[in-house]
Amino acid sequence: MYILNTTFVISPRAAESLAGWIAESYLPEISVLAASRPLFSRVLTVIDPEAESYSLQFLTPDLQLAEEWLQSNAPRLMQPMSQQWGESFLHFTTFMEILNDAD
Repeated sequence: MYILNTTFVISPRAAESLAGWIAESYLPEISVLAASRPLFSRVLTVIDPEAESYSLQFLTPDLQLAEEWLQSNAPRLMQPMSQQWGESFLHFTTFMEILNDAD
């Protein structure tokens, strides 16, 4: 099982629109990945003192499918937020492999 984690670094004034965009646009799109347990969180570690950071994580059983989905869909999904907020909206994605699940 794998975790797909996307971290968003945004201006405080964009934070409210990010949460709506995640719920309305991003989460419905990940259903093709057989993704489960989506988790949207505020990152407490300060990356930029003039910005807020958020993380969207979900589990997926197929790393290759998740990588292919990200390459072909992320640019299209991120475009509206990038157009609206410009350099005030940054994001990066990391994939993690679960080595031990206590559940």
